[in-house]
Amino acid sequence: MIAALALLPAFVNPANAQPAPPAAAATAPPYPGSERWSCAFCFDIPYGAAIPLQRAKELALAAETFAKNKGWAEAIVVVDTAGEVVLSEKMDGIMNGGYDIAAAKAKSAARFRRPTSVFQNFVDGGHPSLAFVPGIMPAGGGFPLVSAGKVIGGIGCSGESGNQDVQTCQVGVDALK
Repeated sequence: MIAALALLPAFVNPANAQPAPPAAAATAPPYPGSERWSCAFCFDIPYGAAIPLQRAKELALAAETFAKNKGWAEAIVVVDTAGEVVLSEKMDGIMNGGYDIAAAKAKSAARFRRPTSVFQNFVDGGHPSLAFVPGIMPAGGGFPLVSAGKVIGGIGCSGESGNQDVQTCQVGVDALK
């Protein structure tokens, strides 16, 4: 396993970190909010107690209300720190596969302590092998849930475009504050 970690890019294995080329810093991330998450910051966030069901319900309701007001159909999944489902819902009209995608986004965000759009940025930036790392979902719409400086879970949304999934989940994240 340790030998396998040496092959992973720097955002998964900090020992492989290399300075980014100057041009990379000027490139805007394709998903809102992903610029706030540097790799050093993500690995410094400790895990805390898992999100309670009542809080998960509040976040999901905020995200659902936002999506409903936009006329979007979304699956919304909230997971604990280990990526296990605390709450899930599938709005009417969503594709059947939407739940699985939302759950994978939430789990990936919680377990790797970063938004899933970070993974998408790496895949889009020329690291397609990242898509084959177990547990990583390289698609925007998953966020770690951080409270009092600790990861307490993750939230994932799927059903519309990647940017719409990101917007819906961001409302859930904002409800945590």
